[in-house]
Amino acid sequence: MIAVDQTGVFLGMREVVRVMRKQRFGSIVNISSIWRNSAVAGAISYHAAKGAVRNMSKNAATTYVAEGIRVNSVHPGFILTPLTYSQAPDLNK
Repeated sequence: MIAVDQTGVFLGMREVVRVMRKQRFGSIVNISSIWRNSAVAGAISYHAAKGAVRNMSKNAATTYVAEGIRVNSVHPGFILTPLTYSQAPDLNK
C-alpha cells in the first residue's frame, strides 16, 4: 500500500517536476481520498498513504508555485467496488 499509494506518487512527482521546472509551467493532480483523515480498523497503511499524498501535494504546491507549477490533490468519497464488499455495510453508505 505504501509503495504504490505513497511512494509511487512521490516518485511520479519527482520525475515530472524536473520537466516542468525546465518549461516553467505544469499541473500535477494526485489522487488521495476522504479517508486520509479517517480511522477504520485494519486500514492503517491506506490512511497513512492517502494522508501522505495530501501533505506531499500541499507541500509541492507551495514549493513550486513560483516556478509556474500547480499541484492539487483530489479526495474522492466512498466508491462501492469489489474491494469494499467485505467491509461493514454501514461503511457503504
